[in-house]
Amino acid sequence: MRRSGILLGLVIAGLASVASANGQTSLKTKFTGTWELALDKSDVKVTKLAGLQLKIDHPDKNEIHVVEMAKTDNGQEKRREYTCSTMGRECDVSDGSQADKLSMYYDGPKLIVIERIGKDSDTVVKRIYELSEDGSTLTIQGTQMVPPRADVEKLVFGKAAGTP
Repeated sequence: MRRSGILLGLVIAGLASVASANGQTSLKTKFTGTWELALDKSDVKVTKLAGLQLKIDHPDKNEIHVVEMAKTDNGQEKRREYTCSTMGRECDVSDGSQADKLSMYYDGPKLIVIERIGKDSDTVVKRIYELSEDGSTLTIQGTQMVPPRADVEKLVFGKAAGTP
């Protein structure tokens, strides 16, 4: 009896570790590509945008590099860039104006991004990145957590022409 219990425990532990290892790699979605904001499909509440392009690359399996090129409704262009671990470690955002920090991690196939904005991190925003099943649409849902706002911003992106 004792021997079969130990064997069963080893089999279950082995299956759990294989499932866990498979889940770690297969659930991580690759957001690689150049994405163009579809304003007509988006619900922009906080940020006034005339356009937004995201260039996303995965230089490492646990790292994402993003270049954001935004155009405001008054014609100003703004560039932000960051390379961040997907393991929840904090990283700096380079935009030349303020000391923003963010962290990101996977929740299944979704990428969760928490951004602390400003020198004193007085604004905190949570964004959830999710790809459509066919990989042609990227949706980002954003919620301001601090100070709390009820508005949920939904940004919908399509792959830019020439992006696989």
